[in-house]
Amino acid sequence: MQHDKHYDKEKASGVSGALFKMRVKPADQKLSDASVIVQYKYLANKRDKVTGEKVTLNTYLRATAVKNFFNAVINTTKNSNVRKAVKAIGKGASAIKN
Repeated sequence: MQHDKHYDKEKASGVSGALFKMRVKPADQKLSDASVIVQYKYLANKRDKVTGEKVTLNTYLRATAVKNFFNAVINTTKNSNVRKAVKAIGKGASAIKN
């Protein structure tokens, strides 16, 4: 998956990678956008281009969870104050200044 390759390239992983590595945000946005397409295909009773099968309810629910998680991460890290706090947390408590 392209998203995983981007995370590997940036040496990011998991929730901490999503929160602390700002260079993975474009990959997160692409994954969120792809999830919306999966949701649409399920609701429109369309077939997946890769499998040729109709999108299942389980796939729709996974796509919804992925979209919701990454949209929350993207929106949270867009806020400059949150970004500063996240960077400070990533560097340890000594980096936090009043």
